[in-house]
Amino acid sequence: MKHGNKFFFALLTILGFAAYSNSFHNGFQFDDSFYILDNPLIRNLSHLLDLWRYNRPRFLCNLTFALNYRFGRFDVLGYHVVNFLIHMTASLFLWRMAYAVLSSPKIKIGVEREHAGALAFLISAVFLLHPIQTQAVDYIAQRFMSLASALYLASVFFFIKSRLAESEKGIGHIHLFIYALCVGIFAMFAKEISITLPITVVLCEVCFLRGIGKYGFRKSMFFLSMLFVIPFMYGFFAGKGLKDLLGMLRMTTSYSLHDYFLTEIRVLVTYMRLLLLPVNQSICYDYSLITTPFCPAFLFSASAILIFLAMGVKLFSRYRLVSFGIFWFFITILPQSSFVVLQDLVFEHRVYLATAGYAFFGVGTLYYIFGKNKKTVILLAAYFLIIYSVMTFHRNFAWKNSLTLWDDAVRKFPHSYAAYQNRGVGYNMAGYPDRAFQDFNKAIEINPVSALSYLNRGLIYFHRGNMEKALEDDDKAIKLAEHYTIKTTGHINRALVWEKLGRDEKALDDYTSAIATDKNDVRAYNLRARLYYKGNHLDESFADADNAIKIDPLNFEAYVTRGNVFLSWKAYDKAINDYNKAISLNKNYAHAYKDRAIVYFLLGRYNESWNDVKNAQALGGVVPKDFLTELKKASGQTTAI
Repeated sequence: MKHGNKFFFALLTILGFAAYSNSFHNGFQFDDSFYILDNPLIRNLSHLLDLWRYNRPRFLCNLTFALNYRFGRFDVLGYHVVNFLIHMTASLFLWRMAYAVLSSPKIKIGVEREHAGALAFLISAVFLLHPIQTQAVDYIAQRFMSLASALYLASVFFFIKSRLAESEKGIGHIHLFIYALCVGIFAMFAKEISITLPITVVLCEVCFLRGIGKYGFRKSMFFLSMLFVIPFMYGFFAGKGLKDLLGMLRMTTSYSLHDYFLTEIRVLVTYMRLLLLPVNQSICYDYSLITTPFCPAFLFSASAILIFLAMGVKLFSRYRLVSFGIFWFFITILPQSSFVVLQDLVFEHRVYLATAGYAFFGVGTLYYIFGKNKKTVILLAAYFLIIYSVMTFHRNFAWKNSLTLWDDAVRKFPHSYAAYQNRGVGYNMAGYPDRAFQDFNKAIEINPVSALSYLNRGLIYFHRGNMEKALEDDDKAIKLAEHYTIKTTGHINRALVWEKLGRDEKALDDYTSAIATDKNDVRAYNLRARLYYKGNHLDESFADADNAIKIDPLNFEAYVTRGNVFLSWKAYDKAINDYNKAISLNKNYAHAYKDRAIVYFLLGRYNESWNDVKNAQALGGVVPKDFLTELKKASGQTTAI
């Protein structure tokens, strides 16, 4: 590495660490529960095939979560360190990519090539330090975005290097091209945004590489052909047909494709505003759907986008960096803000890769305006990088925990039901149910058809013992639910209410409805297995517990339930095996010790039974007095010897 490159590398590393130094102990947030905390598939690296089947287009990122768990369990520090390192890697590959294109013979203005190193550093630094990147870095589950982007940028870099190396002797350019293809394929299995990679490769060809080397467009056309291969690769590995693949373009939402597309035009302008003026950032934006193309917000936004695209065409010949940045932005944001209907209208992490386009645009504009005055460029660049760093550092505080994150959203968007709904969840998890209840009421007041708000308020009623109100809210949640996970949870919650009321038949009906809605819901199988066992329906209980274990081999509660069935069938060795497995998975599960103590008692292994009684009681478990009396009488002991 050259001396200048070492300096830029060290400076980027120092700046990046300084900007994110206060983020490493921030808590898990939002979807982190789904992908990490409650995801059994990341807890055992021997189950990689199950992890692969779970989500093929995002396997690589899920694998990194599994490695995080293997070495640090749920220690949040390790997850944040990996996220930061991925962000640094993406920034460094962007730096090398920018340096490569700025060194291209197609950059005709000599001063651009003369200052290639400094310009490449500034482009990378903007990407690294811009506060809009905080969501992709601080929000652990959005490693999907940063990892895919890092691989994406690496693939583009290797492609450019391959094209520039064609004039050199040997087959080095072929090796670089193979690297580009391999890394690009890896990117496809980090997140679906990589589908635009072949298009950006063609963009680089047109902007910086046309006419260079003897292979011309052949390499880029080969990359472009991948555009048609990627979706079918997903389908092939997932065992899906064409109809299923087309269905993957739309998630289960209440938005029509027409309304979503119109709204995303406005959202794109919001993203552009956040890049140019990164103020009032939030995890949640209060956006309403645009349902007609004659809406003023749509017309203004569409006009702004067309103006920028026209600028990209107009400036192409003389101001190549600015033009490239504009087209990069729109190409890379396309999969998330166009015809692919996603669950949420706005999310800042979706701009992560597109920010590279803004960096080219911003640095290029600054350079073309002030390039002859080196001192002015340095001062302006330093000013913006300092501002970005301070804003990023400050934004990290909002991600400290769920309460700080959603309290920030409520302050900025006081009419957003989603902000109140999610802050209510945070209050409830932090042990403030009364404050949570107020937030759920506010969310319902703003949006009376919010199924999730009714679902969560129903839980508050349940824990307060107001079963009538809990039933009302669960009924509404089930009727209003459009996503299967909310409907499934609604049936489970209502079943728990029926159990409290002694209506076991109705509870069974709801558990069955939950399983019919989501055949892979482990909790529904567990709870129905327990209820079947309570009613002495042992075959049914065994089948449900066994199904739960097949879906989630690490579910300790299912092993205990199945062990109880074995106990009832007097299959004592099998019961002990299941209790042992449950304890190996969760050494703090008192119920498993208590039930194993009973088996040991029946086998006459009194000392072992006493040991399990002691462990169960130490963990806060309740051991039946009748059993203790029988154990004392049979063993002649009052404790383990």
